[in-house]
Amino acid sequence: MKWVAELPTTNLRILLTLVMAAATAGRVMWTGLVPSWEWLAFLCIWAGLDITQYSAKRLTTFPPPTS
Repeated sequence: MKWVAELPTTNLRILLTLVMAAATAGRVMWTGLVPSWEWLAFLCIWAGLDITQYSAKRLTTFPPPTS
């Protein structure tokens, strides 16, 4: 179970969001069914959370300890 501890969670979140958006786009293109506004809002909010998490991890830097 070491892989679970080393799993890059931010990358996994972004990948899953992209998969859900691509699946939604594929459904619209091939079946013509338009998703509900709630689903589109969910995708937008989820993508916003991904961006926030990615930015927070990159902006949080700690200087090296000095002796």
